[in-house]
Amino acid sequence: MIYMTFIVNSFFSSIEGILPYTTLVTFGDSTTDSGNAYRLSNRTWPPVPPFNQNGGFADGLLWNEYFTQKLLTNATLYDYACGSATTDNQLAQGIMSRNPNLIANYDIRSKTKSPGVRQQILQYKNSIMNQTIDFNRTLYVIWSGTNNYFFNKTLTIFDTVQSIIDCLNLLISFGGQNLVLITEPPFHRFPAFRNKNETNTTKYLYIEHNQILNMKLNEYYSSLKTQLNIQLFDSYSFISMMIDNYTQFGFENLDSCWDTISGSTVQVLCQNITKRIFCDEYHLTSKMQAIVAEEFYRFLTEKSNATDVPKLLSQNNVSHNGSSSFANLDQNLKYFMAEKLLSIAEKLNDGKLILPVVVEQYQGEHLQVLARANSTRTIKLQGSQTDGRLTIMEGEILVGEAPPLHIHHREDEYFHVLQGELQFEIGDQTFIGKAGTWVYAPRYIKHRFRNINSPGARLEYVFQPAGIEHYFEEVSKIMVEQQGDWESAAKAVATKYGIDMLGSPDWTG
Repeated sequence: MIYMTFIVNSFFSSIEGILPYTTLVTFGDSTTDSGNAYRLSNRTWPPVPPFNQNGGFADGLLWNEYFTQKLLTNATLYDYACGSATTDNQLAQGIMSRNPNLIANYDIRSKTKSPGVRQQILQYKNSIMNQTIDFNRTLYVIWSGTNNYFFNKTLTIFDTVQSIIDCLNLLISFGGQNLVLITEPPFHRFPAFRNKNETNTTKYLYIEHNQILNMKLNEYYSSLKTQLNIQLFDSYSFISMMIDNYTQFGFENLDSCWDTISGSTVQVLCQNITKRIFCDEYHLTSKMQAIVAEEFYRFLTEKSNATDVPKLLSQNNVSHNGSSSFANLDQNLKYFMAEKLLSIAEKLNDGKLILPVVVEQYQGEHLQVLARANSTRTIKLQGSQTDGRLTIMEGEILVGEAPPLHIHHREDEYFHVLQGELQFEIGDQTFIGKAGTWVYAPRYIKHRFRNINSPGARLEYVFQPAGIEHYFEEVSKIMVEQQGDWESAAKAVATKYGIDMLGSPDWTG
């Protein structure tokens, strides 16, 4: 499971637990770069000042520096992260070419190539060839992914996530035991991307990226009985919570303190950067970095203490996951916590209020999906009703009906046989599903079903996340207007919705 915690009120005055690590080794991009891009670009990027004197991408300490210097005991940081880095130069080559309006030294930095995370790990590996490493006391962290989508727009989310997993495996191959991956933050809420036409696209890109990363981690490592300690820290949820409640942490607004986009020089727009979450359009201030570092520390200490429920802190530092000492809190604090929990539960995804929905038996959007007029599907819940989380559809599957073999790239699909029986092919498995059967077809896995001879068979579909309903709406429109065959209509719009139609070869089962 992706780790998620919410902390309200002001600062963290105490952090419980002691971590054993004496060495932190970090890999990634500018979110973690404490000065490597600055040195690599001959001290041209980022501009110093206003960025810190070492060329780190903040006004002061970055999260990994704060974590090592302020939270660990006698620990050393080895930071290989580099601004504009991708996960692997062979997939996408990062170049320090952002912010082209800042003309100073642009000719130098625009030609400076950043080593990808894979290349960073190989640099580290070479540096320790003749050293003895205490892997029990060394923590490795990878925080990367976003630049893949910027420097190579043909890459899929699966390509990027697999590259991150490959980097993790590379660390494991030469002895790494304690490893943390960090999810991508909610970049759609950063000043650089906020209020732009692609905001929703950016939002769902990183939601899906993080979901697939979580899925792949579970797929590869959850069943391993080894000494590996692999964790996934959910920066997306934590930073989203901070943005939602920024005034409670002493921040005055969500604007950046520096303008590095519009002018030929950096414009300083605020007098007190400690009152801001964002220093420039892409990066967190040092104060916000410290808060992320402290949450990261708490996350690790809770995991190392083998507890799933964080301990309640003082009244000024309340963790929403805490419950064991709830009865000991005064009544006002109970109301305060309950109100915050309700607010977070209801106001998800940029403050939208998500309401319950009740759909009666015959309600929903009815769509014709075959040339036969009685072949319909009913969309019971759409993404517009679930804030894009899921779509639910149901319908009668006529005898002889068999959609072509296909693959979804954007959503997982669940089938629930309501009546009768249907034959399914999911990956390499072929089987009969009778009434009451549930079938899970993950994205990227080929699948199909057919009704061999079961009159009145009915099937319920659940798609996660939502969006697929628009595909069925377009197919239905073609069917009604052109009276074409379903397979031709489906193929006509499939690519637009991330679906690969593989045709209808003979069934093997």
